[in-house]
Amino acid sequence: MPVLLSVGICWLLSYILTVTDTLTNDPKSPAYKARTDSRLDVVSDIDWFSFPLPFSFGIPTVSAAGFVGMLGATLSSVIESVGDYFAAARISNASPPPPHAINRGIAAEGFSSIISGMVGAGHATTSYSGNIGAIGITKVASRRVFQVAGLILLIGGIIGKFGAVLTLIPDPIIGGTLTIVFGMVAAVGISVLQFIDFSSTRNLTILAISMILGLMIPQWLSQNTDAIDTGSEDLDQVLKVLLGTAMFVGGVLGFILDNLVPGTLEERGILKWRESLYTKSGGAMKPVMYEYPYVTKYIKKINCCSYFPLSPTFNKELNCSCCSKENETHEPSKGQEYHLAVGNGGAQDLDHGDTKF
Repeated sequence: MPVLLSVGICWLLSYILTVTDTLTNDPKSPAYKARTDSRLDVVSDIDWFSFPLPFSFGIPTVSAAGFVGMLGATLSSVIESVGDYFAAARISNASPPPPHAINRGIAAEGFSSIISGMVGAGHATTSYSGNIGAIGITKVASRRVFQVAGLILLIGGIIGKFGAVLTLIPDPIIGGTLTIVFGMVAAVGISVLQFIDFSSTRNLTILAISMILGLMIPQWLSQNTDAIDTGSEDLDQVLKVLLGTAMFVGGVLGFILDNLVPGTLEERGILKWRESLYTKSGGAMKPVMYEYPYVTKYIKKINCCSYFPLSPTFNKELNCSCCSKENETHEPSKGQEYHLAVGNGGAQDLDHGDTKF
């Protein structure tokens, strides 16, 4: 309610300032965007009902140049979505999503993007970081709530007048709300660093380089648009999109440095991270919350489904034979017994198949 009340009160205040002509009538003035009648023409011009039909703008064309050009944006979107999934789980105090859940999320975004292109939406469909911030502010993480929100958006797209009314919310109110929710997303991402050893110069150096270059390179590239010239226009477009995304630049740098610069598992925070995974999931390696409703029990009876990346029984992982011995000593093998310290209360035993944690 605090979020809805704040938006409603500010909207009412903007309306009062509008009817009293306290806010300027000059469309070129920034203050004009705070008026509640700045987009009234949208409500009057739009039809009551409109249903998006596929290929209303003609049959789509496919070209190598267009594919390569959008590839960079797609890769950036996928990387951001994976981070969004983990951030949503963390801010909801839920266990991190397993691989099959991440696969389903990326596949759903891709399928939805195809539908968006068919109906001429003009943009792809992907996860929205602002919603994660909304979870942190409202403390509401129920999937039913987001399903209802999706239904409201569908209604807004079909009933034109309903969607147009929502566009009347003044931009300053939207900006104030986004300031909080996107700040919350950044805070959640930074909170993951609690697992690492902040007394380590190694970790501080990697963090510093990743953050500063992640912010500086996209900013520099926006001011020097002709800096990238490989001779291939398509490749230039991909590199500009990737290097212009702060999350991609900072994330890739952090990933590379953290895996190249020597450091112990404890120093890198991996041991505490694994401990957090087991304790949050109650010892369950595959949390039930990420399974399909109603049909999972039937899928488990089909053995070949374990090879399908979107199946809840998918359990295939990539193993690297060049891993260090230090990593191998912390990986439990079948029949072994490990104890993970939990808080100050000694150890908690977590059973998983033939391995006891």
